[in-house]
Amino acid sequence: MYVNPKQYSLQTVVDAINELDRFPLLVTLRSKKEFEDLKDIFNAFSSVDPQQQILLDRVKKEDTVNNGLNTFIKEKNFNNWLDKDIKIVYIFKSSLPKLLVKGDWRPTTHFSLSGERAQSIQSAYISEFCDLDVAVDAMPSYWDNRFTRQLNEWV
Repeated sequence: MYVNPKQYSLQTVVDAINELDRFPLLVTLRSKKEFEDLKDIFNAFSSVDPQQQILLDRVKKEDTVNNGLNTFIKEKNFNNWLDKDIKIVYIFKSSLPKLLVKGDWRPTTHFSLSGERAQSIQSAYISEFCDLDVAVDAMPSYWDNRFTRQLNEWV
């Protein structure tokens, strides 16, 4: 499902996810905007306890684009164990952490601030477990199949 950010705010989409209780939720963070996305989505999900959220990726100190991400995780007490009580798992769009694949935690919903193409192995994981895939993006992804693009244009 593509949600046009010109029609619906991030907070409106998050409120709908909360109202529908679409947890556990897998959030993929856009490439080169991971820290920006994390802050925006974390703040929008302020009703979810930080102890029920986890980011499975980290950045190197040399990453100037995402400078501050690791500090943000520490300040928000965001460094938790991945178990069945976790409501939101954040990962980078460029990776699929082994802990996510080998663990018992399974998402029912996928959320992203972009319809950009994910890694094929990540896409397969999302397709396997998530019955709802939400992208807040004004333009459906070029990589979606033709039928999906047409269907999104009709809705």
